[in-house]
Amino acid sequence: MSPAGSRGAALGLLLACAAAAFSAHVKFRHSTGLPHYRPGEDAGYFNVESAFKYRYARMIAAGIAVPEVDRDAQYPEGVRTSSELTMPMKYLTGWTHAFLRGAPGPDFLGFVLLWVAAVSSLSVPAFFGAALRLTKDPALAGAGTLAYGLSWASISDLIGTYGFQTLALPLLLGSVFLFLAALEPEIENPRAWGTGAGLLLAGALSSWHVSRFFLAGWLAAIAWTAWRRREDRAAIVSLRRALAFLLGGAAIAGLLVPVLRDTRLLISPAMLLGWILLSALYLKPKPLIASVAAIILGAWYSGRGGAEAAGYGHVYALLAGKLKFLLEKPDNPALLSPEARLLWVGPFNSPEAGFLIFTFFPLGLLALPRLLFPRPADAPDEGAGADLVDAMTVLFLLGTTMISRLAPILAFFGLLSALRLPFLPGSGRRKLAIGLIAALGLLEGLKSHAPASRWNPAMRLSAPFSKDDLRPTVSRASERGVIEWLKTRQPGKPVLAHFGFSGAILAYAGNPVVLNPKLESGPLRRKCIGYLEALYKDEQSLLNFCKTQDAALLVHGTGNVLDETQDGTRYAAGVKAFRPEQPAVLMQFHPERLKHFRLLYQNPDFRVFAAGYAPDPKGDFPKDPVYDENQYSPKTQKDGTLGLDAAGVLARRRESRRHLLMARLFISLGAREEALKAYEKAFHAWPPEARLLEEARALDRAGLPAPR
Repeated sequence: MSPAGSRGAALGLLLACAAAAFSAHVKFRHSTGLPHYRPGEDAGYFNVESAFKYRYARMIAAGIAVPEVDRDAQYPEGVRTSSELTMPMKYLTGWTHAFLRGAPGPDFLGFVLLWVAAVSSLSVPAFFGAALRLTKDPALAGAGTLAYGLSWASISDLIGTYGFQTLALPLLLGSVFLFLAALEPEIENPRAWGTGAGLLLAGALSSWHVSRFFLAGWLAAIAWTAWRRREDRAAIVSLRRALAFLLGGAAIAGLLVPVLRDTRLLISPAMLLGWILLSALYLKPKPLIASVAAIILGAWYSGRGGAEAAGYGHVYALLAGKLKFLLEKPDNPALLSPEARLLWVGPFNSPEAGFLIFTFFPLGLLALPRLLFPRPADAPDEGAGADLVDAMTVLFLLGTTMISRLAPILAFFGLLSALRLPFLPGSGRRKLAIGLIAALGLLEGLKSHAPASRWNPAMRLSAPFSKDDLRPTVSRASERGVIEWLKTRQPGKPVLAHFGFSGAILAYAGNPVVLNPKLESGPLRRKCIGYLEALYKDEQSLLNFCKTQDAALLVHGTGNVLDETQDGTRYAAGVKAFRPEQPAVLMQFHPERLKHFRLLYQNPDFRVFAAGYAPDPKGDFPKDPVYDENQYSPKTQKDGTLGLDAAGVLARRRESRRHLLMARLFISLGAREEALKAYEKAFHAWPPEARLLEEARALDRAGLPAPR
């Protein structure tokens, strides 16, 4: 490399390091800036899967051995931790903290947030390596890395979470970089690059269940590239050699890692595609290939024993449902399979237009040069790697339209593809384009630093295309209240709660939980479905479920009634209408009518019941309006169903909270009269809790107008 080229590469690497550092800083800053972050106190910070994984990392950091069968995590039968869970990220987090124990730094929660920020940002140097291999232009690769590393698309999913993508995405994307390097005809020691790609893929497969679906897309892109380059002998040789190392790494993981061996990765659909593709690249598509494919298919169907369906049946059900109903959930939940209803929520929903605009503006503008300008006829061939990246971009563009959580991967490949500028090296247009890419990267950095700023143009552009979130909000204070009560008043008792809350109960209260959020287990999915069906059937069915699972306590969330969206528990249960005898309805409004469940605790978002006990006639709890059926304008329909105005309740509660926020703002400004008026409007919209009423009366002891 010439001195100028070396200086360019050094400058590009410097930009990549700066982008990675900025990415880590922004993630940590936003994570510790969340309202529920409390230094020195971890209870209630993480929820759902993040809380479930955090518990294991904390155990490992404390030197507590992870049990082979963890009964507390899925009571009473337990979770086989080595063969049902992917553990590498938890061990790496715990071991790193244990190694650094005694060094100055944050508490364990702060350490985990810092670990997530730092490790996930390793995707940035992986992008730089891939961009440099594709473009052979250090300045262009550096500018593109700046745009990727500072982008909201690459940062947002890692804020306030402890997800598997923290470790798996850098491994997957690093594997892509090494694979691209192995494809270059002039690269020194391509086998070493291919080996590295295979080993990183093995690590990713061991760390995240979704990695095998990434691999399936990657193999499809390799097949497309091989077809495009079918007349290029050197490209085919490079592809098959790199693919052999890639599959070799996956095969080693499939043999050595218990969770991959148990789910039979070696004969999974993704690996099956890889074996057939590798055979085709070596032997060419002739009758012999059909024979090899038939043998592999036969081995798969005879030997898999339902492992793929048991581990990933919910994913296939989700994809089938999305295709059948064109990405829109049907009004009738019974038209979807129970497994599809379980998974088709949150990040597995299809993204709305507002989300896409906010995430990819202005990043998406970088695709314009390739879309608007033709490629010069005398431009050098960019090789098989360029075709592979384009194919991955198309695949993950389609994937993101189905599942919003794939957006960070689309940003990686989409931006790599956009760096294939249709301008000759050294031309004025190319230099201008590089400058604009760097400028857009800085603009992305401003957006990521302050996403809610009124100066963020993506905020205003996306607002008209964003739908109102109609789901009820659950306060972290209410979650912490349940956790603290369980920890101090009911320690060690098995708890049946929605799997979305069970992870936090297990991690912070320490109670065994019947359900957990790791839905890759077929038996667990059946338990989750059984719980939801019993919740909206009758009390005896729910009692039988509790007895079968040895559950001593049951946590009822107000969302069981309030959430009428297609992400709610009622939709997941496949139930369209309420009936008076449903346990969810009785627990919400009439706990005194229950025969086998006793109310022990409540707050504005949750109630906790003892299973197998009649109601306590002396039980007396504060009258919270959220549990008052009259607030819901109940109507009994001709078919016996119960009509409830849950949407009206949510709207009134939102209006009340808005006025309460204004009241506290006026108090901080010293505007007493305006604050009193805001309190009155809040109480008119929704009856106040006792503490809120006292809060207002303390402001005006002369007498606040009685709430209506």
